[in-house]
Amino acid sequence: MRTGMDMALRNIAAGVLGLALLGAPAMAQTPKAAVVKTPDDLSDAQMDALYCVYDEMAKTPDAVARSIIVGDEESVASARVIHTVARDTCVTKYKWSAEQAGVAGKVATSAILADMTENELRAKGVGDKTFEAVMKIADKLPAADFDALLAMGQKKADEAMLERVRKQLTDAGIPKDKDTVEVALAFLQGSMSEYEAVLTWVDKKYY
Repeated sequence: MRTGMDMALRNIAAGVLGLALLGAPAMAQTPKAAVVKTPDDLSDAQMDALYCVYDEMAKTPDAVARSIIVGDEESVASARVIHTVARDTCVTKYKWSAEQAGVAGKVATSAILADMTENELRAKGVGDKTFEAVMKIADKLPAADFDALLAMGQKKADEAMLERVRKQLTDAGIPKDKDTVEVALAFLQGSMSEYEAVLTWVDKKYY
């Protein structure tokens, strides 16, 4: 469940991207909303189901964080085990299909990346107004840049696209030092990936 700074960011995302990514105590059975057309229509219980893998992985934050920050073979393998156990726990709890588990897993890993990079940016002094401006970048990206940014890490990087997005990040108020810009880039990519996975969950009626 998100609290504090994480919830503050989700409230920004709700205003900018139309999401309400908040949590409530989990329920084994989630009643369907009368009409679900957007993530805003999901009930608290349905949102908890969607974020089940995230919540399970968040029980061992240090191990997950190490895999992202250090990236060595041992820490990555440990994080994969944590992800697998979390996914299997949620599959048992909610009777998910493999496809549902895959989308929930993407939500979890993307949200963890977004949360970690958000915390790092806030530690560097980035405030809510800048976060809001950063989140709006996704709405302004051409479709090709949007897709290329989502695919970052899965295929050869589009350096021209990355330079365009870095410029938009500094224009939004992100400090111009290289390290901070790269953290902000990872934050934006993680937030977009989380958003796309949540939309897939709704579109596929996995709730």
